Amino acid sequence: MKSEEAKVKKQKMRLEDYLNDGNELAKNKEYDLAIEKYKEAISIYPNYSQARFNLAIVYKKNGQYKEAVDKFNEFISLDPFNQMAGKAKGIIKELKELMKKTPVKEVDTDSDE
Repeated sequence: MKSEEAKVKKQKMRLEDYLNDGNELAKNKEYDLAIEKYKEAISIYPNYSQARFNLAIVYKKNGQYKEAVDKFNEFISLDPFNQMAGKAKGIIKELKELMKKTPVKEVDTDSDE
C-alpha cells in the first residue's frame, strides 16, 4: 500500500513540476517549450484541467488560435463547473473573431527542412 501511495505522490509532484515549469517558460515567452511541459502534464493526467487551460492560453499567446480554441473546448468539456469556464468561453469567442481576420498560424511539422 505504501508503494502505491509513494507512486501517487511522485506522480503528483511531477505534474506540479510540469505545470510550474510551463508557467515559468510562458512567463518568459518561451511558448514552444511551455507547450511541451503542459502536454507532458496532460499525458500523465489527461483530466488535469489547469494544465489544459494553461496550454490553451499559451497557444493563444503563440498565435495558434485553432489549437487554443480546441484546448479551451476540451477544458470546458472536462471541467464545466470550473470558475474559469466562463472566461474560457469568452476567450473562444474572441479567438473565433480573430481567426476570421487573421491567417491561422500553422505549426511546422515538416522536419526535413
